[in-house]
Amino acid sequence: MRVLVIGASGFLGAHTYLLLKTTDGIDATGAYGRRAILPDMCQVDLASGEVVGSLIREIDPDVVIWCAKHTCAATTGTESEINTIGLRAVLAHARRDVRIIFVSTDGLLSGTQGHYDEKAVTVPIEADSGVAVYTNAKLNAEQYLRDNWDNYCVVRVGPIYGRSIFEEWDPRIAALTAAFARGETVLRATNIKRTFIDVRDLAHALCELVKHPYKGILHLGPLESLNHFEFACTVADMNGFSS
Repeated sequence: MRVLVIGASGFLGAHTYLLLKTTDGIDATGAYGRRAILPDMCQVDLASGEVVGSLIREIDPDVVIWCAKHTCAATTGTESEINTIGLRAVLAHARRDVRIIFVSTDGLLSGTQGHYDEKAVTVPIEADSGVAVYTNAKLNAEQYLRDNWDNYCVVRVGPIYGRSIFEEWDPRIAALTAAFARGETVLRATNIKRTFIDVRDLAHALCELVKHPYKGILHLGPLESLNHFEFACTVADMNGFSS
């Protein structure tokens, strides 16, 4: 089975790609945008439909796992461009039986619960929000995929945390622990609840979905939801700081 991981140099994509590389019966290809963090990856500009189409025709994947973010596109690419030009090019050039696993976000939801049912109603983000471009691009991409493809799985996840494949903490935890070490007061919201998920757990779940028949929307995360303040307190406790 040929599996293409788009965004394989990213935080989640790298873990997913490495797991697939060591899975029997899987021929994995990792595609990156700006830099290859492993030697056997191939470059793709997700803001170019021609480049994406060429990659799909060359590899002829059975499964495509979409882990891309705008930082993995060309320097001119935006979140909106890679989720319109890039994703649509994948669908235009892939065989109709190809399985598409699209990593999305629970930022599409209200944030008041954190542990969501798959039938939860999505909420477009106001344009002045710092996450509006990213979140609304994911929402539009989800809808396009659902309208134009049969064998798909949209995987909505909360904030992803953990260590990279090089054992470096993600930016959220790194910033928190640095602030704690400096003795700073950290302010975090208590009115937004999310299902924070460890990157390794999520990568294992994506690999399982490669051969799983589930189609449609799937919310992945722990049973317990935390607001951002509770998550910061958890990070403080596990790193030996007083919460």
